Amino acid sequence: MGSIENIIERVGRNICLYQDHIISVCEFSEEDLEYFPISYLEKYVSSIELQQIWNKLSEKHKKSLILKLNLPCFKHCNNTEGTTQFDGPPPPIKLCSACKINK
Repeated sequence: MGSIENIIERVGRNICLYQDHIISVCEFSEEDLEYFPISYLEKYVSSIELQQIWNKLSEKHKKSLILKLNLPCFKHCNNTEGTTQFDGPPPPIKLCSACKINK
């Protein structure tokens, strides 16, 4: 039997199928999310989903630079100040062309 990370990796996005309902990572509790490896969250969770669960994540997860860079970039996209440089859903910070230019 493999490690929990290997098991989750094999399962991919479809963590649990119950009565034809795919459970989203957003439906898990804080306690459940502690067991999710950072590598899983990076690979299978969208930037919007990651933002939605951010407050439920453990401090270990929140300290991860990998996860921080996977959060949506609201600095350049869909911000509340009306200075949006891009339309549509915001890309993860790691893919935001404006963030890359400003480095």
